[in-house]
Amino acid sequence: MAKIALSGTEYTIELNDRIADEFCALLPFDTSVSRSGGHHYWGSIPQSLSTPDELRTSRPKKGGLYYADHLTALAIYYGDPGSIAPFVVYHLGDAVEDLSGLATSGSRITLTARP
Repeated sequence: MAKIALSGTEYTIELNDRIADEFCALLPFDTSVSRSGGHHYWGSIPQSLSTPDELRTSRPKKGGLYYADHLTALAIYYGDPGSIAPFVVYHLGDAVEDLSGLATSGSRITLTARP
């Protein structure tokens, strides 16, 4: 598990076992994230992560935390985007809490990640 704070609200992320240790090795960090597509925020992270094929998807889900290797960035989905093909992201985990409140947050907010 990891904790992230977005726009002053803390969320618990249940990390995928396949990538949890590698993601947690990056913690703690802060980054600025930007709204994109009306359904997620994204922002750069300190270093790249591995990209196991079994975590690869072009259909991210609402409430999910994903890694975008082409940007070395996290994507946090508060809405359901449907398909993002031809792009792919890697599923890092899911928020325990509902993220839909992020839909009314600013266009650029701070993300703080910690163990």
